[in-house]
Amino acid sequence: MSDNWGNYFTLVADKLTSVFLDLEAGSALGILADPHLILIRISLKSSNPDGLSTDEEFPELCLVDDAISELAQLPRPYIYVGRITSQGERTFFVYTEGDSRSGLDEIKASLAQKISDYPLFFALRKDPDCSGYLQFLSPSPEEMQTIQNQRIIQTLLQHGDDLSQPRPVDHFVYFPSPAKREEFKQKIANLEIGSWQESERGEETSKEYCLNFVKVSAVDLPTIDKIVITLCRLAQESNGEYDGWGAPIVKK
Repeated sequence: MSDNWGNYFTLVADKLTSVFLDLEAGSALGILADPHLILIRISLKSSNPDGLSTDEEFPELCLVDDAISELAQLPRPYIYVGRITSQGERTFFVYTEGDSRSGLDEIKASLAQKISDYPLFFALRKDPDCSGYLQFLSPSPEEMQTIQNQRIIQTLLQHGDDLSQPRPVDHFVYFPSPAKREEFKQKIANLEIGSWQESERGEETSKEYCLNFVKVSAVDLPTIDKIVITLCRLAQESNGEYDGWGAPIVKK
């Protein structure tokens, strides 16, 4: 289990779902000879109107998460890769090696000693391609960008930033050709862009033509997510790749 975890929101069966995952778990899963996925589900004691967890229940849920993480200390390989929360339930994804019911029994015994406040429900299934992690949990490029947005915002907050204050925000997009870059510029002409700067990467890549532009905006998560997702989609239409943003600190 790495230290590189991220959280994003998505819709599953038209229901708002929170996904929290180890973004580097793929390398660990690659060593499993016969991957099987163990799903561990609990019902939340309380949930908000969207079916997600509440701040009041957070301390208890942290204890459950700690117990799941500690499965890695057992002799058999257990890899905790993430969890989803939706419709008043939380499901943990744990991979192990081999179709062993004894392994499931080992997990049940370990968790029973640490989790007493939540009934636990288990399922075990063969997952040779690790699709539970790679296809279900793993974020799309847009969802990955929202994770990056959260990280930048957290850094700004650590420096006392007032996220609601508008400021010049630098955005970076890369394209495979100058023509595609110009095409994108036309697409965002109505987005109140303040300035442009074009450059090329020093090394040869498939997308080496950069467009750096400034847009004045606040940087709270709803505002920046809306802007960035729009830019991501428009960039993809021009075969481009959105590469992030940066902004100066504006303190309260």
